[in-house]
Amino acid sequence: MYKTLLLVACVFATSNVFAQTETAAPEPSKVFIQGGIFGSANFHNASFTQLPDVPECCVTYQSQLGFGGALVLGMELDPSYAPAGFPTRLGANLSYSLLTGALHETEFVGNIIRGQEVSRGTSEHRIAANYGVLALEPYVAFGFPFANGLRMKLGIIAGIPLSKSYEQSELLLQPSGAEWTFENGSRTRGRVAGPLPSVEPMYFAGLFGLRYDCLLYTSDAADE
Repeated sequence: MYKTLLLVACVFATSNVFAQTETAAPEPSKVFIQGGIFGSANFHNASFTQLPDVPECCVTYQSQLGFGGALVLGMELDPSYAPAGFPTRLGANLSYSLLTGALHETEFVGNIIRGQEVSRGTSEHRIAANYGVLALEPYVAFGFPFANGLRMKLGIIAGIPLSKSYEQSELLLQPSGAEWTFENGSRTRGRVAGPLPSVEPMYFAGLFGLRYDCLLYTSDAADE
């Protein structure tokens, strides 16, 4: 009788330990916090002769490339939903983006005659713009069943500009000697700076991107 009771007690205790171990294992988190600092290249589709109400002459600014960066903090939710087999996450970021643009065009200003020497006089018109936006970025991230970790982001960006400034000048390129200057005694003229004129109060853009998630480590509570 004593042996039978002892055997039953041991089996019950062992089963209880296994049950507690299984129920103590935490569920995988469905909320992901993210953040980072990002760099970007910006394409400016320009075709204008001057900024609104800013004096300028004789050139038409064309499209150029610029560079920018962003500080981002956000979160994603995994709703365990996979339409058509594509795992889906819902996300939103709060970001501050600084977009820069440097436009420059060369102008022939005339022939420079010095004794028997004739050279072409050229100058470069420059505009450097900075545009900072505080924005909210809601998006959907679609995973690919054939490429674990690869995701495509689709969303929108809506924000307000917090910083908007420009600097404009004209630089004498040729002749290159220090003795050659504009009428003001300097090789630079028409330098003006200030806030960008006629900026829209709101900023809207589409959001598209590809990313690859790398798993750095795993945690198995059952092994602890």
